[in-house]
Amino acid sequence: MFGIYHRNRVLTAITGTFLLLLGIGCELLGDDPTPGVGDVEEIAYQDHIQPIFNNRCAGCHGGDRVESGLRLESWPSLIEGSDFGEAIIPFSPEQSLMIKLLTRTGAAPHPSGKRELTLDEVQLLKRWIAEGARGPEGEVPYSDSIDLIYVANEGEAAVTVIDVEAKLVVRRVDLTKHGFSGRARARHIAVEPDGSFWYVSVGSTRLSDVQAVVKFTRENQFVGQVVLDYPGQLLIHPTQDVLYASRQPSDLDTSRHLVEIRRSDMSAIQVDVTFPNAYPIAIRPQGDFVFSSSVDVDQMVIMDVDDLNVSFFDIKGVKHAFSYFTMAPWGVKMWGSAVRSGTLTLFNTSNPNRIVQHHSLRVGSDPRQLTYSPDARRVYAAVRGSDQVAVLNAVSEIIDGYIQHEGISSPVGISITQDGRYLFVSSENPDGRYQPRFSFEGELAPGTVVVIDTETLDVIKIIEVGQGSAATGSRVVLPPPVG
Repeated sequence: MFGIYHRNRVLTAITGTFLLLLGIGCELLGDDPTPGVGDVEEIAYQDHIQPIFNNRCAGCHGGDRVESGLRLESWPSLIEGSDFGEAIIPFSPEQSLMIKLLTRTGAAPHPSGKRELTLDEVQLLKRWIAEGARGPEGEVPYSDSIDLIYVANEGEAAVTVIDVEAKLVVRRVDLTKHGFSGRARARHIAVEPDGSFWYVSVGSTRLSDVQAVVKFTRENQFVGQVVLDYPGQLLIHPTQDVLYASRQPSDLDTSRHLVEIRRSDMSAIQVDVTFPNAYPIAIRPQGDFVFSSSVDVDQMVIMDVDDLNVSFFDIKGVKHAFSYFTMAPWGVKMWGSAVRSGTLTLFNTSNPNRIVQHHSLRVGSDPRQLTYSPDARRVYAAVRGSDQVAVLNAVSEIIDGYIQHEGISSPVGISITQDGRYLFVSSENPDGRYQPRFSFEGELAPGTVVVIDTETLDVIKIIEVGQGSAATGSRVVLPPPVG
């Protein structure tokens, strides 16, 4: 699927102390710096980049000796990364681990010994990555990826993009390059079913900053935006040219409406509701009704898509404060995660005009994003306050168990692959309980995305992403055809 730079290999559970990605104590070859790197006008991989690796790193990352699974003998092997993650992120040199190891303090010198890279060599590597880390034929790595996971970084003004098959960070979208302040925070993400466009709600820690729902192409090019205070969750209509946006809960915001955005031209209208902070949002796969609720009032609003008329359902029981909904592929059931009661609650949505509330299951403190499996047999929920993922049997409607791991630290976001085989769970890691592979001076602990095999429920990989890794978005898992 991805050409020569993907290698099929079995991923194993990550345990013990992480090895250095680029190795320590590399055996350096030759005594002279790579010639001719100071005045390169147009970078050619074979002429300018590969010789640096051959001269500096082949002793540890080539031949029979391959530190941490990283080979630097060719562009395909470099792009494939190491046993633990990517070595570079195309277009983002300052966030690429290779450049961090070469330039930042707080980590062991790399390469070690007397043969450090020259300033010209480091600058050339940075420029090469900034221009897309192109290969021998000018190809940009992972430009033809099929499935991508987008991770909202609530600790910084960025979105992290992960290739599902490679299970690596392949892009990083810096929101400050698109007119947002350094205080901007990515909140939630929605992706077109064909992957052609994606949308992100961008808030800020300062009210005077621009906040908006932003549209990007598959290639991460800015398309347009709808300026909106406190944008929250995003939801794509399965058949119409519509994107729905809710509002991020805030004591300063008294808005009492949802927003309907026409995706083709990013024009918007407001749909009034009677309560503030309408946040969780779901739609039946039939595309006929949208559901939302409030973190302040235990009431659900049901909106008819055709005429935008709304009706209401009073949610029973203790104070719930629902934060996320997930709809069954056939639209007859919907589960909601309640941050105050620490429960998942089941609603029957087969007749949207007569919602039926069923039982609640206690899963732990502060449950957040949740998702159905494509076959509707399971529901997975990130439980932020308990550092775990709850696994719910959606047929018998009971909790089957929990997944805990060092990489699951204040989990918020969760996405499942189209075939249902892998879960991608994003965690904020606010207290640094998960310790990264490398610590750099002045850099806070990163958020994480763990990859879970749904057959074994084992964590098979930890992907380190930007700070405050929160909600995730991926291509919509469409229901199988009926009949």
